[in-house]
Amino acid sequence: MLNAVLWIMLAFLFIFVVRVALFSYSVWHKLLYLNLITTKVLIIIVVFAVVQETTYLLDIALIYSLAGFISTVFITLFLHERMKARKKGQKPVGAGEDAESKEGNK
Repeated sequence: MLNAVLWIMLAFLFIFVVRVALFSYSVWHKLLYLNLITTKVLIIIVVFAVVQETTYLLDIALIYSLAGFISTVFITLFLHERMKARKKGQKPVGAGEDAESKEGNK
């Protein structure tokens, strides 16, 4: 029974990946779906750990969830800074030249 649940969850995960790749319009939607995919993979790992009756997979799931959260936070901060730079009319850092070369030219 749980084996069928794992296959169904993998099918839904595949559907979400296709939806992100083909139908998301903004970067924020892609970030939201990335977070959703991370959560689905985490659930699959936990269910697999319960089926196999192993505890080391729960440790892996905990580390995976922390990595997913930290990556979401850093991607959000990076995108926020780029959007602020675009609103001010500046060229964002990482778009061809870095901040040190801009200061050196002045």
